[in-house]
Amino acid sequence: WDAKFQQLLAYKQANGDCFPSVMSTGETPTLARWASAQRTHFRTGKIRADRREQLDAIGFIWDKIEADWEEGCQAFLSTPNFL
Repeated sequence: WDAKFQQLLAYKQANGDCFPSVMSTGETPTLARWASAQRTHFRTGKIRADRREQLDAIGFIWDKIEADWEEGCQAFLSTPNFL
């Protein structure tokens, strides 16, 4: 787990987010599967609290659809004269 977490940190530093794609090349597909497994553990209540805290601390995305929705809403609301 710790090795993959370190890979995720490196991925975030290089890409600016914590959502590796399975469509990427190199180590990213295995990292993406690991990240997906963490989301599954979270949804099923099986993730350890210390691991969740570590992932939260680096801005791990638990729900991509919700994150995209929030980002879109913020962009819309920050647009001048949006009404």
